[in-house]
Amino acid sequence: MEKETIGCDAFFAESKNMGVQVKMNRKKKKKKNVYVSIEDIHTYPEQLPVVHRVSKPSRPDKAKRLGYKAIQGFVIYRVRVRRGDRKKRVRKGIVHGKPKHQGVHKQKSTRNLKSIAEGKVGKSICGNLRVLNSYWVGQDAVYKYYEVILVDPMHNSVRNRPNINWICNPVHKHRELRGLTSAGKKSQEEAESKLTREGGANMHKSEPRSSSRNAGEKIASRENAELCSFIGGEKTLPV
Repeated sequence: MEKETIGCDAFFAESKNMGVQVKMNRKKKKKKNVYVSIEDIHTYPEQLPVVHRVSKPSRPDKAKRLGYKAIQGFVIYRVRVRRGDRKKRVRKGIVHGKPKHQGVHKQKSTRNLKSIAEGKVGKSICGNLRVLNSYWVGQDAVYKYYEVILVDPMHNSVRNRPNINWICNPVHKHRELRGLTSAGKKSQEEAESKLTREGGANMHKSEPRSSSRNAGEKIASRENAELCSFIGGEKTLPV
């Protein structure tokens, strides 16, 4: 009987957060299960505006891990961003200048799509709110859909909480446009790693170091040669 009781307790302890685990596993297998992906796509129709508010997060587990709290002062906005490369905004496709700069299509963006989505929400719709974080919720052949967590810095329920009132500081205004969110920092790291791989980041740093090192070696070799000539010849070193 004791073994059975222990087994039941363990079973109920493991199944306590079963609903959250099912949702997490469902999101992990979203690429393998075609029907789940279709269900996610039909959840966000294109008839809705590009940026619109939702009553609750579509992924509560993910939103909670990123800092969302179901209290007053926290809101969720859903936004869609066009997938793929960018297109240069030129009139009738006419680009003046060097042939090197005349490309119109396949322009690589310096920011990732999640950072662009945060900028759309924070700049155009919710200028008085602070962007906390964002997460992926779905995609189709044309768009990617994200949900952005925003915080009202003037709400008392936010200002009186020590673990979140740091965002009320004025230095965090439009942090999504200055690369201070998680997505913005990630895009900056990717850009820096690309420069490092191509040699652009250390190009100007390595030249002075190598030139100064070579200059020091030349000076040391010249001093050694002069010392050997003084020792071998009739001249003596000055005292």
